[in-house]
Amino acid sequence: MPDQLERDKNISFFKDNLNGWLTDIAYKHKYVVIANQEVKAVHDSFSDALIYAAANLVRGEFIIQQVIGEDERVGFLVLAS
Repeated sequence: MPDQLERDKNISFFKDNLNGWLTDIAYKHKYVVIANQEVKAVHDSFSDALIYAAANLVRGEFIIQQVIGEDERVGFLVLAS
């Protein structure tokens, strides 16, 4: 079962680093896979990020977030548990 506290920590890690990532071409508009408050992988597509996470990380112990600014539109949201 996913740990809500761990998920919240990963989301906080993402938010804390977002502004820096938005200025870094290696991260901007990409999908970051985060587990244990660290970036495990960066991918161009959500599908690639999910495939990586599913093959390498424990279900429910990671998040995938797109590095976009608040003024940019998110095309979809997915929560897998």
